Amino acid sequence: MSDAAPRKRVPYRTGWRDGIRSLFAGRGRIEPAVRIRERVQRGDLRLAEGLEELRRTAASIRPEGLLLDWGRRQLGLAPAAEAEWFQRAWWGLWAGEMFRDQVHSMARHDDAMTIIDRPSPALLDRLRATGQARILAGAHVGPPHAALAWLLEQKLPLLAWTAAATASFGGTAAGASLVDASSQPNSLTLAAFHLRRGGVFFAAIDGIAAGRLILLRFLNGGVRCSTAIPALARRLELPTERLLALWKGNRITIDCEPVAPAAAGLDEDSWNRAWLEACRQPIDEVLRTSPENIRR
Repeated sequence: MSDAAPRKRVPYRTGWRDGIRSLFAGRGRIEPAVRIRERVQRGDLRLAEGLEELRRTAASIRPEGLLLDWGRRQLGLAPAAEAEWFQRAWWGLWAGEMFRDQVHSMARHDDAMTIIDRPSPALLDRLRATGQARILAGAHVGPPHAALAWLLEQKLPLLAWTAAATASFGGTAAGASLVDASSQPNSLTLAAFHLRRGGVFFAAIDGIAAGRLILLRFLNGGVRCSTAIPALARRLELPTERLLALWKGNRITIDCEPVAPAAAGLDEDSWNRAWLEACRQPIDEVLRTSPENIRR
């Protein structure tokens, strides 16, 4: 174990995520979820059972505190909509923590994967096309690490930028390259080389990564997004798809749609911003319409 001091991360998100972490500040809102989470961790409940019990518990949680203030500020919640929004957001945040526990456990990884619905055969065929380089753009919405866990199950020639580069994914990460781009100086070069060899590259547009950061508007705030991913798409002229794992009820669905390339004739900065904006719009809609997919 290294004696070096832990590396500090520079904050890169602003605005719409403010207040989400405060969900865990009030004892009355923590203890019921902690008890369910611990039962799932011990194996007393399967994840699906824990999520259902968490759903019942959420219905009894009174809307209050900074999470509710955040919803009012970012979404302009009407009083009549506050209770449902709060309960769904509370459920989603704790459900995400429970999924994260399971998916990174060697013993319980398979239990986590059973709640991810199988996408269409056409998507699987597209991703598995031999020699077809492809960029998959994710975002920090929905259950943590679910999209990456699903991709790892597909046994693709995958390179992914992720802060979870050293985490276990139940052994399924064997053969894939997981890189923490925030600490890898040549991560952009590695991604370009991987794509030129026909690989699949996955990264979140709102992650700490190589490249310049630009501020995009989400809800009533903003998120700093890296220009590295659109720069790769532009320079290598590769097909790009937006890949999200989202809560739908108590299950997780894989949502994958092509990202339209920006218009020809734009300078590089304008092209990158237009590409990121094409990714941003459907993600913004997810945040507005499905509070369970807000992530702390």
